[in-house]
Amino acid sequence: MAYPKDLLAPGETVVYEFGSHWFALIKESLITIAYVVLLILLVPDGANGWAFTIITLVWLWITVGGFMEWRTRENVITSERLVVRAGIMRKAGYDIPLEVITDVGFRQNLIERAVGVGDMVIQTSGTTGQNRITKIPEPEKVKSMLVEARRNRTNTMSAGRASADAVASPGKSNAEQLEILGKLFDEGKLTQVEYDTEKRKLLG
Repeated sequence: MAYPKDLLAPGETVVYEFGSHWFALIKESLITIAYVVLLILLVPDGANGWAFTIITLVWLWITVGGFMEWRTRENVITSERLVVRAGIMRKAGYDIPLEVITDVGFRQNLIERAVGVGDMVIQTSGTTGQNRITKIPEPEKVKSMLVEARRNRTNTMSAGRASADAVASPGKSNAEQLEILGKLFDEGKLTQVEYDTEKRKLLG
């Protein structure tokens, strides 16, 4: 499912989208096998109807819930941030601005490497510290794309700061300088904080 364009900021573009690997459903698969085994053992013996109902409800709650979380997980790398979303009834998620990411790594054990799945670990300079996105496909590839997007974001913002410094050159009115600042912000070359700071300087 493509990330909705109306959720992107002006000038922001989608770099890469990825979900969770099918290996994330291993727990649900094992529980389903156990459920089938219980049915084979209990049904021929005329098991109590309540026991069958309870077992079935527990199986549905675990497997359907797990499947829906897997199906709705949405990870998106944009030109400005990393977006993580999951859930239908109780949707949850978070955004990480690319400029606060300080390090990106990935982890795989032997089995995960064989099936092409792993975890990505993201260190940030903010209060969140470390974030882990688990059971993603091709984690090394995703890591490389995130690092590249962060590098591009850093270069873009550096150019934006240089442009913002040039805005305050003599000969331009406050209105002209504010217009240029607005364009730099819309193009993603200035963060909200940088834009507000430069704006306050111009307005005194």
